[in-house]
Amino acid sequence: MVALAFAAITACSLNPPLPPLDPDFQRIEEVRADLITLGWLRPGTSKLDQPLLVVIEGDGKPWTPENEPPADPTPRAGTGAKLASRLNNGQPVLYLARPCQYLSTEQAAGCSIRYWTDLRFSDVPLAALAALIDRARRPRQSVILIGFSGGGVLAAELALQRNDVVALITVAAPLDIKAWTRLHGISPLPTASPARKLMAGLAQATFQQHHLYGARDTVVPPVLVAPVIRQMPVNTVRIFDGLSHDDDWTPAVRATLESLAPG
Repeated sequence: MVALAFAAITACSLNPPLPPLDPDFQRIEEVRADLITLGWLRPGTSKLDQPLLVVIEGDGKPWTPENEPPADPTPRAGTGAKLASRLNNGQPVLYLARPCQYLSTEQAAGCSIRYWTDLRFSDVPLAALAALIDRARRPRQSVILIGFSGGGVLAAELALQRNDVVALITVAAPLDIKAWTRLHGISPLPTASPARKLMAGLAQATFQQHHLYGARDTVVPPVLVAPVIRQMPVNTVRIFDGLSHDDDWTPAVRATLESLAPG
């Protein structure tokens, strides 16, 4: 299962290799009763006081046309993994897979399907991601959170919970999960915070934040972005012409990182 997923990702990726296959990234694990979450850390090669860049993957492999969840949630496109691999300016990078992604067959057998379906935005996966960040960061090191798609929702939740976050960048993220599920005819999904509370928290947050969307995105379409623009701080939401959901967001994210004020 995982070998096929890795082969597909390798075939469609560009150099450098993705974190699960890159020896420069060190694998770390968070194992709980029925949940296994993996991360890969590439230590920085530049000055020690640089923030840890944390890239959180999207929801993973889509459901089948028959509306059945995938047996293996490992992403086919690996948009978050590609982004993490290409942020190679010397800063430390932590790539966080979502629950039960990139597991061996043996590991996957002990991972509950609920954590890549109806509970993927709930407190338990959020706590697993937080634990991996705590393990990867150095004492007093600040954190920049970057979340792709559903990983952006979790990145926003983490940013509001932690006191070490200096910046948040979400990429094609359905920050209003209630509106997103309604648009796509999906059953409501439990979240760590109600959508209204999450949006209100971001509107009042003191860390730097940027929310990036694509004009050609059909997963998180522009119709969902207008309410985000109204609720977020001025000039923190940007729509990129020509970009769709799984396109290469690296140039946009790099430019956003370069625009951040030192902190």
